[in-house]
Amino acid sequence: MLRLYVDQIARLFPGATQAELRLLLATRRAILKTVPACHERVKWGALSYQKPDPDAAVKGGICQLYHWRGQVLVGFIHGAFLPDPAHLLQGAAKAKRVLPIPSPAFLKDPRFLALLRAAAKYDPCQT
Repeated sequence: MLRLYVDQIARLFPGATQAELRLLLATRRAILKTVPACHERVKWGALSYQKPDPDAAVKGGICQLYHWRGQVLVGFIHGAFLPDPAHLLQGAAKAKRVLPIPSPAFLKDPRFLALLRAAAKYDPCQT
């Protein structure tokens, strides 16, 4: 796993306020704790989390963490195909869905953690 430090992450998200940066870091910790086998990469201006398969650039994508317009977002590349009974995911793209992270407390929400686990298990080649 790539070891990123706070100052590197702050440079990756230059428009983030201190509060947003703290939320980004907390979200990152939650992702790494929930899906410990994932690989973290800086990709497409975001932190990208993938299954440990070197040939899985998109197919092995779990999620991305990014900052956009004052929001901390987790993007699920295969979000349209994940179980989301609470309808937390937003978006209308063919496959990708996003989830705004409203607060650090939300990172312990079982619905969010279930989405991360489902994304880590999802195999687009099996659908």
